[in-house]
Amino acid sequence: MLNRDISSFHTGNIPDTDGLKAQRLHSLNSMGKWIVDSLNAGYFAIDNTVCEWVSLATAKDLFSSYVFWCDNQRIGEHNRFTQTTLGKYLGDIGFEVKKGNACNHRQLGSIEDAIRKFEAFERVKIQLSTENG
Repeated sequence: MLNRDISSFHTGNIPDTDGLKAQRLHSLNSMGKWIVDSLNAGYFAIDNTVCEWVSLATAKDLFSSYVFWCDNQRIGEHNRFTQTTLGKYLGDIGFEVKKGNACNHRQLGSIEDAIRKFEAFERVKIQLSTENG
């Protein structure tokens, strides 16, 4: 052991295992969990109405879906985020803003594109249900 070269060893180099990805997925905040549920379902639900996946969604519809999801999951007000915070989070993931005349939209792309962006940003692996993928 005395002659072993450990100069390249760094305690911060943690392997990105499936277990670590599952732990990150489990630890997501309410915005992340809402996105995972929406991606897994293949749609956004707003007031018991299913809104099929669209590549371009209004910011208002996305926030309404998030609030509806929080209500159904019994997420308290202290664990919910504002529309501004949700918009920043979606932008950080890579869903670009498209300015409209009446309202802003988010470019989500296909479900497959959205999953890739989300998995890369959060460093998780989404296991889709068998009925959707």
